[in-house]
Amino acid sequence: MKLSLLVLSLIIFIFDVNVTLTCPLYTSGNVTWLKNDVILQNGNKYVMNHANKTMTINMNPFASESDLGPYKCIFLDSFFSFILKSPPTMLKAPKHLSLTDGNDLHLECFGYSYPPPARVKWSKDGGPEMTSLSDPRAVASLENKVNIGIGRLLISGVATSDQGLYSCTLENSVGGNSSEIMVRINSKYAALWPFIGILVEVVAIIIIIVIVGRKKARSKVDNKEN
Repeated sequence: MKLSLLVLSLIIFIFDVNVTLTCPLYTSGNVTWLKNDVILQNGNKYVMNHANKTMTINMNPFASESDLGPYKCIFLDSFFSFILKSPPTMLKAPKHLSLTDGNDLHLECFGYSYPPPARVKWSKDGGPEMTSLSDPRAVASLENKVNIGIGRLLISGVATSDQGLYSCTLENSVGGNSSEIMVRINSKYAALWPFIGILVEVVAIIIIIVIVGRKKARSKVDNKEN
């Protein structure tokens, strides 16, 4: 049996509104809906109206990365394909990071989309994109797991000048989105300053005691001579 196919590509921002797909196949019978070639069941997530040949996908509060991708409506030997696309939606990640100078900085950002993120860009304090050409210590990379993209940035041997607000942007053919993290670099000697302060105070007290002791000793000698 040969199936006839027509593809419709949709751009969907999945957190904004529910998505209603209308099957254009000419038929008086019920159509079957599939996601990734798996038959979908009528329920809270997928609400099907067989009379109108529609299926509404409830995106809120049920939205997830699994909602993106290919859908089909099938009747007998014909089917119609839908592709739900979205720019990367950034997932929650730590907003602050502190480390000591001299250590390596490892940053990550996460976002899901369809198609998966194809590019990651890192910048600092609103500046230009960070690359190994602009900073030989910086290495940016992108890993995709299903529809989730993981952007990474490694900066070897950070200094206090590397402190700032870092931005990660994930992009695909639909668009892009960003997330930010504030990085604070502490001096490796910062923890020593309290002890140095105490040591200075102790040394100062000892010097004062010695000076006072010497003055008293001289006074006693002068009194005996008189």
